[in-house]
Amino acid sequence: MYVYGEPMNIDLGCGYNKAEGYIGVDAAKKEGVDLVHDLDEKPYPFNDNVADIIHASHILEHVGDVFCFFDECYRILKPGGILHIKVPHYSSRSAWQNPEHKRAFALGWFGELCDDIGVKKSYKLEILSKKLHYSNTNYRPGKGPRLHEKILDFIANRINQRWFERLCIFWVGGYEEIEVKLKKND
Repeated sequence: MYVYGEPMNIDLGCGYNKAEGYIGVDAAKKEGVDLVHDLDEKPYPFNDNVADIIHASHILEHVGDVFCFFDECYRILKPGGILHIKVPHYSSRSAWQNPEHKRAFALGWFGELCDDIGVKKSYKLEILSKKLHYSNTNYRPGKGPRLHEKILDFIANRINQRWFERLCIFWVGGYEEIEVKLKKND
């Protein structure tokens, strides 16, 4: 196991875009990657309860075994630690255009994961926030959302996310991503 000084922040699947101040983990050695590790392989190279924050932006759709991913994130996070995830929404134009994507996501997916009902595993994770984003700024680095994107984000996230996800996304052409923040309660 690798042991780093604390506090530790980990960016899983960082690629070339490692978050500043984070330990970058990716399956391939690239600039900015500190550790090369396949996220489908247990154990991840970290001790238990060491991470304050785990950042996973647009990597979960590439992972073959999501339960392996969540088992390891849960193990690595300190009690009170934050798991910050961004994934493609199922209505996104980019959700299925990458042949390496294994799945896309809906808002309810994370609620089921954190609940005791109807899933293979449940984790003691509290959902701090769930947001739909009309644009994925990863496609436009350094630029924020445009005005109409901000308005659509506001409407979807302030009115009723589930209603908007089921009915309205087809009127606006689909949402690009879901951003979720989960807190480990242990």
